[in-house]
Amino acid sequence: MPAGIQFYVSNPRGATRTLAHPDAFNTTFARVSFPVGSLTSIAGRTPGPDDSVLVTIQPQAGVYGLILLVDATFSASAPTVTFFYGRYGDFSASRAGTRYASSAEFAQALGLWREELLDRFAPVLGSGSAGTDAVGGPITATGNLLAAAPR
Repeated sequence: MPAGIQFYVSNPRGATRTLAHPDAFNTTFARVSFPVGSLTSIAGRTPGPDDSVLVTIQPQAGVYGLILLVDATFSASAPTVTFFYGRYGDFSASRAGTRYASSAEFAQALGLWREELLDRFAPVLGSGSAGTDAVGGPITATGNLLAAAPR
């Protein structure tokens, strides 16, 4: 598993961080981007030009997922997350007992999901395949996010 990271984000400056697998190639696990102006509030108040907020990202073991912790709400130009599964994704296990006839069909069905309640995930609107071996979408709220396909 990649190591977790912490960094600060402010509205005047965008921020992008990449989490890498601890392999010989530093294979990308996920990329999280906060565009300029993506924060609507920090700790319940409107952020000023000098305000920043701490972002904590903790990858989840056994899935293409992470927990995003930040005391902020997001604007329409929301942050995004993209998971890169090309090297470590195992679609044979993911297809067992599902409706997908092939790994390619499963990969096409992948989207970004957010935990709404304990062990209850909902798809994030606007998410999906982000190109070859990647899936991503907007981060609508903090919490547990993962790349998955409907069963």
